[in-house]
Parts: sequence; C-alpha cells; structure tokens
Amino acid sequence: MFWKKKKNEETDTHKLFKAPKETRGSFRISPDPAEPIIVKLDGITATVVDISSGGLSLKCRTLKIGGIYQGIVTLPRSTMEMNLKLNILRMDEHQNFHSRFMDLTPDQEDEIHRYVLIRQKEELQSRKNKYI
Repeated sequence: MFWKKKKNEETDTHKLFKAPKETRGSFRISPDPAEPIIVKLDGITATVVDISSGGLSLKCRTLKIGGIYQGIVTLPRSTMEMNLKLNILRMDEHQNFHSRFMDLTPDQEDEIHRYVLIRQKEELQSRKNKYI
C-alpha cells in the first residue's frame, strides 16, 4: 500500500501539478503554451486553461454557470476529434469557467488520460533539465 506523505501546504511552493479540489477529483495539467487546446462549444471558441480526466477549465467570457454545452476538441498530438458534452460548474476569480465532462466514451477517456500523462512527463522532464 502507498500512503500520502503529509506536507505543510503553506511551505510547499514548488507544486508541479494542481491537487484535486472539491469540484474535481483528478489532477489537472496545463497545456503546453506552444500547443494550446482550443474547444468549440455551440459556436463559441474557447481556450483550455487546464485539463484533467474529469473536466477542464476554459478561458471564455460568454458561457453560463450551470449550462450544458456540446463541443468539439482535438488534443495536441492526437488524431481523434472528440465530441464533448460539458457542464459548466463555476467561474473562478480569474474568470475561467470550470467544467466537467459528461457522457465520455471509453476511447475519449483513454485519450484524455494519455494526454494528461504525456504533459505530466513533459513538465517533469522540463523541471529536471532546469537543474542539470
């Protein structure tokens, strides 16, 4: 079994990934700025701020909290165009909308997990290279 090592969050300033919050039970990762993720929702184009297996955050001004939107997204380095259904949960202090995925297929879930894992590895490698 594995146990989480307790840390003092106030002194832990070098967090690589954002820890799960109440509205998300998964770790989230930001897209590479050189390869942004663009989502088209019901005619609205939005940029993804971060993504996890449970949902994503969007930089957009015209969404409504509680709204359910149909959209299309292709993750970087993926050939699968995904039809998404998002439920907008809340807006944060930076005016980013947080959403959760609805009705994902197993293939879509796998594709999102694959992308998040690749980005985590890239971030870890980037961080490692800074100290070499």
